[in-house]
Amino acid sequence: MQTLVRFAFTLSLLSLVSIFTECKKDEKSIEPSNPVNPSPTPTVNYGTLKLSFSNVVGSETLVLGNTYKNSLGETFTVSKFNYYISNVSLIKADNSVLDLKNIYRIVKQNDDTSRVITLGNIPVGNYIGLKVMLGIDSASNNSGAHSGGLDFDYASDMFWGWNQGYIFLKLEGTAPTSTLTNSKIEYHIGGYGGIYKTQKIFHLNFGNTQAAVSSTATPEVHLNVNLFEFFINPETISFGSKPQQTTLGAGAKQIADNYSDMMTFDKVVN
Repeated sequence: MQTLVRFAFTLSLLSLVSIFTECKKDEKSIEPSNPVNPSPTPTVNYGTLKLSFSNVVGSETLVLGNTYKNSLGETFTVSKFNYYISNVSLIKADNSVLDLKNIYRIVKQNDDTSRVITLGNIPVGNYIGLKVMLGIDSASNNSGAHSGGLDFDYASDMFWGWNQGYIFLKLEGTAPTSTLTNSKIEYHIGGYGGIYKTQKIFHLNFGNTQAAVSSTATPEVHLNVNLFEFFINPETISFGSKPQQTTLGAGAKQIADNYSDMMTFDKVVN
């Protein structure tokens, strides 16, 4: 009799364990009626934007070898006009700033292709302005081995040496009033630090237009660089008294201060 009772009790326990196990399985199989799906990471599309530089003298297009006049009425011709562009930032329609890294390019009047700089990996969107440096920041001048747009082979005509750094702007030509041999005029402007640094930053607003970057369209921002500003305000440069500036210092900064307003926005072609 006791054996029979013990057997019945064991069967009851086994039944309870089976029921409990089935309930647990059912609990695990229950799924929420409103599952929460995490938001997908938004996809950022990219495009390109071009900067196009037009060099002018007053209202005239700069042509190497043509004759122009400065504010003093002195005639001159240009045989070389180069300058370094770097530290480009784009201003978005919401006024946020996109800083572009490692943009170092030499714009040369005698090289049409150099006067158009293509900027890649630009997030799709509308842009209302830009910031750009004429020259090279002090950190890049002192950063040791250089590559890309700062490579010494690329910059051979725009580099003095380790101590003086890069030439930011180079203007060469002739003027009848020059006291140099063969009536040369020669201006090599640089200086990356101290009281005589000559980098110039231009903040340019696109006005009522926007550069619309998309994955299929590349807007082109046209900028004018007016060589006439090189010779005036705050100092008037005479070829007769100052036909040359090829060293660092106060003279270079004086000319750089003159051309701090030489770059202006022209138009956007979308």
